[in-house]
Amino acid sequence: MVVAVLVAGVVAAGLMTGLFAGFGYAVMPGLRSVADRAFVDVMQRINVAIVNWLFLALFLGGLVVSGLGAALLWFGGGAGTGWGAAGFLLYLAMFVVTAAVNVPLNNELAAGEGADPAAARARFEVRWVRWNLVRAFAANGSFGCLLTALVVEVL
Repeated sequence: MVVAVLVAGVVAAGLMTGLFAGFGYAVMPGLRSVADRAFVDVMQRINVAIVNWLFLALFLGGLVVSGLGAALLWFGGGAGTGWGAAGFLLYLAMFVVTAAVNVPLNNELAAGEGADPAAARARFEVRWVRWNLVRAFAANGSFGCLLTALVVEVL
């Protein structure tokens, strides 16, 4: 059972890494040169579109399975216990950054409809990009740690 749970955690962490890293190296740099109104409109639309069953299942499910994997390793005395715990803690860090920083910034941007787009962008862009990179690195670290825990358990 622990192997299946770790595989699910690796997949979820990997997909979250890809999503957040993709924003970091493609989406946000691509939006950097667009007009303020276009930037605000696109980010508002992305923030609505991202709240769907697949994203929520991966985002929330990854937290559950990485925690479950770490617990199964811990209580089962698995060889990958430390890696599993680190993977869970890094996933949790990514989750907390998203919930505490990126989502409130998204909500603030959505609530500012009709406001001055330059001011809205100025309050949003730099902080959102900075914290997106933090969560991308945390997700990537989680992926690596959970993958290592899986490999250690299988070997």
